[in-house]
Amino acid sequence: MARIALVFGASGVSGWATARELLRYPDPTTFTRVVALSNRTLSRDKALLNDPRLELASGVDLTRPVNLVVEALREKVRDVDQVTHVYWYAYIHTVEEGSIVEANAKLLDTTLRALKVAAPNMVHFTLQTGGKAPPQYYGAHLVGTASLSPVPWKEDTPRLQEPFASTVFYYRQIDILAGHAKSATWKWNDVRPDPVIGYSPTINPMNLALIVGIYLALYRAVHGRGAKVAIPANISGANAPNNESPADYVARCAIWLSLREDDALSGRSFNVAVRASTYAERWTEIAAAWGLEGVAAQEDGPDPMRPGAMVAQWISAHAETWTKLEQEHGLRKGVLEAAGFDFLVVMSIPVDRRYDLSAIQEAGWAEKDETVRQYYTEAWERFAEAKILPPM
Repeated sequence: MARIALVFGASGVSGWATARELLRYPDPTTFTRVVALSNRTLSRDKALLNDPRLELASGVDLTRPVNLVVEALREKVRDVDQVTHVYWYAYIHTVEEGSIVEANAKLLDTTLRALKVAAPNMVHFTLQTGGKAPPQYYGAHLVGTASLSPVPWKEDTPRLQEPFASTVFYYRQIDILAGHAKSATWKWNDVRPDPVIGYSPTINPMNLALIVGIYLALYRAVHGRGAKVAIPANISGANAPNNESPADYVARCAIWLSLREDDALSGRSFNVAVRASTYAERWTEIAAAWGLEGVAAQEDGPDPMRPGAMVAQWISAHAETWTKLEQEHGLRKGVLEAAGFDFLVVMSIPVDRRYDLSAIQEAGWAEKDETVRQYYTEAWERFAEAKILPPM
């Protein structure tokens, strides 16, 4: 049977990477078609993907009733009933307290109910949870508030206790997915990265590669090559061991899992990341990619949001220089306004939050880790090609 992939949330970091890797991994013949579905219309020039097997689709509102989602899928996705593999990265960010859990739980439930009707030939469903955005599965966003489990965090690490458990919509989503799978013939997996580093064709305020790239590109423009630039993090956060997850690496692992025929792997969650280190260790390589000298954090303090706020203030004070970069390189407008520098808080979380990666390795995943310089540079080169960042 021909394999046809459907990627929900294809305009995000993880969704875009998965659509890209499906066109070439494990080889270019694995999937006959790849449908990249996004909430907003995604053009091929921004997607940076020109493979004829790739189909771009939009206009499927997963917040609507199931029957209307079924109609939309049938209208927007050609031969949706032939889809075999689904990769799900849809997400709603709501500002009302508590609503984010219900909204994202319902989003997945509606999707699964709609696929049961519209895509009866589905053989595998991939969900991504983990640490890609607050709330983080293992509770890293609750440092100083909740009691966290000892590291390294394993897939069977106990969930957070109330009142914190009800704030993590990933728990609800996994339970919903497992519930639907009980009466289905398809298999499923939950992939858990930590912060995902990669390109996205849309300006995502929680894209660490983008906001660090903006900061360093502008810093170089203001101070010149060779300038010293301190890591935008508290000292304790910068020196806390943690993992990062290159988007392409995670996508390949998710695809690899979805193609396994081992029933023992179905219904399991897997941490997916590269070897743990600290942001203090990575910063030298990250800054060097832009021709700068990365130096240690200059201060510590009780507010982990402060470094991000300071970067945002500094960037605002040098907005005219960014305007010059826009003019010189033909960059897209509105990038500074849409980026979220508060997300730099991930560099200042003052706790060891290492992942245990043994489960995915024992399952047979043996791909070599990407280097820090490699996965950040690949993201920045793509942002430059899309005219979001200036060339490195």
